[in-house]
Amino acid sequence: MNSKHGDISVMKKIIPLYLLSLVANTCFAQDVKINIPFQSIRSKFILMGELGKPFGTPLTVKGIVVNYFSKRGDDGPNIIVQSINDSAIQSFIQIPIKDFLGKVTDDPIANLIYGATYRFKVYETAGFIGIPYKMYSEEPFVKITAAPDTANGMTEVVVPGYIPQSSGFNFQNELIAKYGEKIEPIKWSPVQFMDRNALLSGIARNEGDIPVIQNTAWKLQLVGCRKWADAAVGKLAEVYGKVSETAIQSTYITQVVSYVK
Repeated sequence: MNSKHGDISVMKKIIPLYLLSLVANTCFAQDVKINIPFQSIRSKFILMGELGKPFGTPLTVKGIVVNYFSKRGDDGPNIIVQSINDSAIQSFIQIPIKDFLGKVTDDPIANLIYGATYRFKVYETAGFIGIPYKMYSEEPFVKITAAPDTANGMTEVVVPGYIPQSSGFNFQNELIAKYGEKIEPIKWSPVQFMDRNALLSGIARNEGDIPVIQNTAWKLQLVGCRKWADAAVGKLAEVYGKVSETAIQSTYITQVVSYVK
């Protein structure tokens, strides 16, 4: 009997602590913005770029160049990064890219073909762009437009309180390229993702009871999966999982997380 009362007493103490921990976790899990003095950025902090290195670090990137339309200030030539310093990546990273003169269409990076794959020597930087919206209300912008006048032709009309189309005030990163060259499109291979998760595609085959996907350059054995159904064999399939090497050349295994056929 005493043992039971002791257990109840302990539980009465534990339950409030448990509830308190839930409340604390809920409160502190929220995103909290902190003020960082400008001087501290120079003396105490190292700002990391989207490419995973400190801003200003020379890097070699490969990826597809696209002509991106945006009102946020990141429009124009962008690169969808597929490789950083010869390390393949599949997480989506798209960054505006310019050369030292401000546009990648100037030398030494000229005649870009959108949709093509390029290699660039770059460094990543960033800065504030756009106009704070509160500035519009303090002193209205004025736009001069032309309106038809049957007697005098076109007449200028002043429109007070005009708010121009612009990006808001925000922090935007970009890549500054020293040089670049067009290269062949990147083809994903298991060897590019050793001991990492990767999404790979190939033709579905069965080797006995072992399902594989393969192409002319490599073969990937799927661990933890049933063999392909007859209807799937010979068709293109995509597999996502952690890649490992085997003792057989150009043959790899993957711990499958998901697959599409």
